[in-house]
Order: sequence, then C-alpha cells, then structure tokens
Amino acid sequence: MQSHHSGEVWGLEVVDDKHCLTCGDDNRIMLWHHCCHTTAERVGKVSDHKPKNAAKVKGVTSSSQSIYPPNQQARAIAYSSKHGHIAVASNMGKVSIREYADFDKKVGKGLKDAQEWCEVVRYSPCQKYLATGSHDNHVYVYSIEDDGTYKLYKSFNKHSSYVQALDWSQDSSYIRSASGDYEKLYFNIADKVHDPAGAQNTKELAWAT
Repeated sequence: MQSHHSGEVWGLEVVDDKHCLTCGDDNRIMLWHHCCHTTAERVGKVSDHKPKNAAKVKGVTSSSQSIYPPNQQARAIAYSSKHGHIAVASNMGKVSIREYADFDKKVGKGLKDAQEWCEVVRYSPCQKYLATGSHDNHVYVYSIEDDGTYKLYKSFNKHSSYVQALDWSQDSSYIRSASGDYEKLYFNIADKVHDPAGAQNTKELAWAT
C-alpha cells in the first residue's frame, strides 16, 4: 500500500469528482483516485534539497515529528484547473507553484513573501488570484498573469494573530479570513482594502467552500 508515512498529513484539495490531492510532513505530494484505496496515481516531492541553516528556520515553522526538514514538509495545497497548476506551501512559508501534470516541475521561483508558515492556500473561483494565510498574521494575495506568472497583488496585515482559514466569495470580490484569536475579517479585493463592515456588505454573497 502506498501512502504518506512520516509525521502528519496537512493539505487536502478536491480536484474533481474522482480525484483529490494531499501533502504532508513526508516530502510527498500525492494524487488519489477516490475509488482506488491502495495506490496513488501520481507522487511528487515537496523539495529535493535540505535547508543550509536548519537552526535559522526553526522559529518560523510548526512543530513536527517528521524525519524530514521543514522545507520538505508541506502545510497546504491548492489546485487551479484553468492554469493547470498546484500551489504547495512548505513549513518554512514558501509557496511553490507546480505543474499539475508533473508535480516536480516548478513554475517560476516560488512565492517567498510570507515570513512564517502558511496554513492555508486558496485559488479564487475566477482563478485570477491565489491567496495564502500565514502564521506571520498576513493574508497575501497574488494575481496570476495570462502567461502563468504570479505577482504580489496585495498584502493584508489586519489580523493580530496567525491566519488559520480563509475562503473566497463566489464572485471573487471578497476574502474572509479567520485567525488564531477567533477574529474574522473581510477584504475587498478590487479596492485592496480591509472592509470593517464586510459581514454586512457581503451578506448577499455566496461563498466558495
């Protein structure tokens, strides 16, 4: 039987009616077929190298019992059908973009704005944006160009604790996020601002789950 084998499984993403993606502490990205309970359809690595200074990165990572170093541990995963990409957040905060057809083929140099590990990554329903929630208390939003490159669109720093969850409105106009101190905030994406009245202003919106 083929499966994850060291530490914990952290990331889970539904790809379609038949497939899902997982990632975790064991340096593995895995694609599963819902009806096949024994073998993953495809496997890739979170990273193929070890950090040069493990002591330096220890303060920005989550705890783990894994035998692998933090940069080979994944914390979240997301899939874009439009671009054919997956986004994988490591335990050091870096988010790498991969080809869905080949998990080990990276797109660009990776997203390194987060100063601590990201617990959540989500593509917008329109798939023009990628949002990440970090333990440095920030929500980072990246725009995706027509050529598939990712650029930092906006960094929101309104949370006073780590970001543990976020989702998009179905029209991709808002993000709502929750933090470790039980605070829920709303961000207007077009205006690039925190909306203090977001709960009221979005009450008619449907949310992607």
